[in-house]
Amino acid sequence: MDEALRQQIIELIGQHALEDALDRMLHWAFQEADAERESQFQELRLRYLELEEQKNYHDLRLRSAMRGQAEIGRQLLDALPAGEEGTPPTPAEEEPGQTPVVLFLASNPSQTAKLQLDKEFVQIAMSLQDSVQPFELKAEWAVQPQSLMEYILQHRPRVLHFSGHGQGREGDAGNGRGIDTEGMAAGQESGIFLQDANGRARLVSGQALGSLFQTITRQVPVQLVLLNACYSAEQARHIGEHVPFVIGMSKAVPDKTAITFAKGFYVGLAYSRTRTDIDFAFQAGLTQIELMGLSGVEQPVLWVDGEKG
Repeated sequence: MDEALRQQIIELIGQHALEDALDRMLHWAFQEADAERESQFQELRLRYLELEEQKNYHDLRLRSAMRGQAEIGRQLLDALPAGEEGTPPTPAEEEPGQTPVVLFLASNPSQTAKLQLDKEFVQIAMSLQDSVQPFELKAEWAVQPQSLMEYILQHRPRVLHFSGHGQGREGDAGNGRGIDTEGMAAGQESGIFLQDANGRARLVSGQALGSLFQTITRQVPVQLVLLNACYSAEQARHIGEHVPFVIGMSKAVPDKTAITFAKGFYVGLAYSRTRTDIDFAFQAGLTQIELMGLSGVEQPVLWVDGEKG
């Protein structure tokens, strides 16, 4: 599959235009005489059309259909053939003169400890207000897994900031921004918690996040991802294979410490003379924690070009 067609299909999936994406993949499989893939895509197309019919019924069926279609989108991404050997995907570039975007993504599922996400957003906004290099701050709240890719494609951020709960590889939990697992089975997989249509926690694994950014960076020039959530260092490692700078938390981090780090980080980013001075902003975040006399200064971890800083 040539790269232009791959990019078109990825964009269609991100825009939830799954029928168009399926049609193009079916046509490609037919031209390649790939009977196995043609059969796979045909089955997915029939499933998609069945789910479309469900949308005409009760709201419970509507939500079920939307979740099913989101799963079809993920299967399509997995089914995309690799690019030509020896030809790595070209990262997207920011358009000249475009004001870089900081995208704030928030998730606080109903059965998890209440976080001060609105306070964190305000602190970031205030920190960027008098930035030497202007940034545009945008936000999406109560983020669901099926919306994640769409939000990134829509807003095209240079900096993506996730604020919420996280889980370590062995189901680590704790105070602050770790998941409250009471009444839930502790997982064995690292990830961040988004939420489903009912507002309940839905784990998105570090491996899935890595796959997301492997795909998304072909269209969106993401330079930095900040996971302001407990036990997110493992997830940061996966993302760091595809994004130049990634920050995660190595252990549980108190809510106040997470907000303080965010404030210091974006103050540092705002007063950097170059937009690429991420290390200075990272150190500014750590310094802000120390200045406030808070615990957890050792928790934030910076990954640079796939290597732990």
